[in-house]
Amino acid sequence: MLNPGSTISMFLALVLLIAIVLHIALVLWEVRGSHSNSHVAMATRYMRQGGLHKTFWGPCFTVGSLLPIAMLSIALLVPVALPVLLALASIAALAGLFAYEYCFVVAGQIVPLSWSVCNSGGQFGDGVQGRSPRGVH
Repeated sequence: MLNPGSTISMFLALVLLIAIVLHIALVLWEVRGSHSNSHVAMATRYMRQGGLHKTFWGPCFTVGSLLPIAMLSIALLVPVALPVLLALASIAALAGLFAYEYCFVVAGQIVPLSWSVCNSGGQFGDGVQGRSPRGVH
């Protein structure tokens, strides 16, 4: 059982906190860094600024990363609240990870398979060139 202030509780909170900070660093490196080809750049731009930006910056980044970091920081400073905040931070982090994976998969599928489609001049309405996957312009 996770008792308030126990060594295992503190250890688990610290491990989760470090894992979330590393996850944020890797995600930001992935979406802000340079990319090997234009398809990857287009997919990350769609995730960051396009149709998935509300999911990426909301549930993924804010709820799944920043909120758990705040909860775990408070939990490490106030050991009485540690078990509850650790549980809530874990659930929020899992929800954020799910939102990130959703964005990652959908953004990868949004990129046109053909350059002729990509250069046709159509737009999704979010700055990404090409044809909408649902056929809507």
